[in-house]
Amino acid sequence: EMEGSPDGACYTGSGLLYRGMAHTTLSGAQCLPWDSDLLSHEFSTRSLRDALSLGLGGHAFCRNPDNDSRPWCYTLREEQLSWEQMPQAAVLSSPTPSRPPACPAPWSLSMPAGPASSPAGGTCTKVSGGPAGMD
Repeated sequence: EMEGSPDGACYTGSGLLYRGMAHTTLSGAQCLPWDSDLLSHEFSTRSLRDALSLGLGGHAFCRNPDNDSRPWCYTLREEQLSWEQMPQAAVLSSPTPSRPPACPAPWSLSMPAGPASSPAGGTCTKVSGGPAGMD
């Protein structure tokens, strides 16, 4: 099962099962393809027998084949092979279902018309007849 959001930008925990399409590191560097000739002695499609099951392949997406703290990829920094993790901002703490925001009393939530699965937000409006001084 794939971990993360439908667009593949998020992951949970260490992202061991992350199979998204992020290909840029914390510093903004572009990832090298996992099947690059530059990676012949590193974690790559050539060096790991189970590379495909670890999510490695002919792509440059961040992965976590060694169960590091989060997904990462190889990059070239000043013509030197290096590796770097993907941004922390792409982490989901846990998969939570989306639900409408709550409004404090004496307010109520009005939702726009649309499909129930729509991510559109609602609006808090004051309910008439609230306590005095709350206007």
